[in-house]
Amino acid sequence: HNGLKSISFNAVQHLKKLLALNVSYNEINAICRVRRNIPLLGNLNELVILDISQNRIWRIRRNCFGKLYKLTILSLSSNRISILEQFAFSNLKALQVLDLSKNYLNSFIANVFHGLNLIQLKLKWNYFETLSLQSFANSKVTVLDVDQMKVCCVYKKDSMGFCTASLHMFSSCDDLMSNTALRTCIWIMATISLLC
Repeated sequence: HNGLKSISFNAVQHLKKLLALNVSYNEINAICRVRRNIPLLGNLNELVILDISQNRIWRIRRNCFGKLYKLTILSLSSNRISILEQFAFSNLKALQVLDLSKNYLNSFIANVFHGLNLIQLKLKWNYFETLSLQSFANSKVTVLDVDQMKVCCVYKKDSMGFCTASLHMFSSCDDLMSNTALRTCIWIMATISLLC
């Protein structure tokens, strides 16, 4: 709640032994320098926890987190993120929890999570329309926390982890039209609309 609009590289470069950084509830809109794709947190090599939730970040660029090799928890929830570039998190080899919930994500391209070995990936409250079958390729996610079954279907093609989306009678990875009652209702509605 400090009204920060950006993270200054000069302000954090001397904090090399910093373990946790919480800049949530601010007005930060970028975590990389736009033109040069330079990580603003690049020198924080000992950082373990980074909370940038509740800001105005809209894009995560490729390798934007630079040399945060010890980072284990990254919260980017409740931002305006709509774009995750390929290999956006590939440098974060120690990352265990990634929270991207409550953003504007509607698609994933291939290799977004490339190289990650996550215990938990939180994606609830996003509205996915298109997903690449390779979104989770070359990554391991033990628990995928989502609220849309179609994300689980793509995830399960690449992983044997657990997906939290609730399975109900109208959602299945095998056949979304396998429910007889649903299929019959659609046929009846289609026939009526043709006759009218």
